[in-house]
Amino acid sequence: MQIDFEGTWNSKYYEHAGTIVASNHMMFPMIAVGSGRKWQTVPKEDQAVIEKIMAEELDGIVGAYAEIDATYLDKLKTTSVPVVNADRAFFGGAIDLWYQSWREKTPLLKELEKEAAGL
Repeated sequence: MQIDFEGTWNSKYYEHAGTIVASNHMMFPMIAVGSGRKWQTVPKEDQAVIEKIMAEELDGIVGAYAEIDATYLDKLKTTSVPVVNADRAFFGGAIDLWYQSWREKTPLLKELEKEAAGL
């Protein structure tokens, strides 16, 4: 399994795939990790600068990725591997079951859904 078209193209994973599923969803595979103890020693003014710069960079990456993804999908469409466009119905009831299960397991999901609805 490969989650994005760029990685599928660059790794030539499509050469091993029978089908490419274009579902227009992904989990953005990036995270910045640091020590919480060290972060607490950074002056608040510097924390604010770091947070601002990280937010700007993330916005830029997310903004650029739609074009990057479309470019690599177009490249994949030139291969002999069929590309299937999949909407929510393609996955049947699995999505609803996943949400039902995880809304019970963690209240954080409900909070994230509220935040996403406001975007």
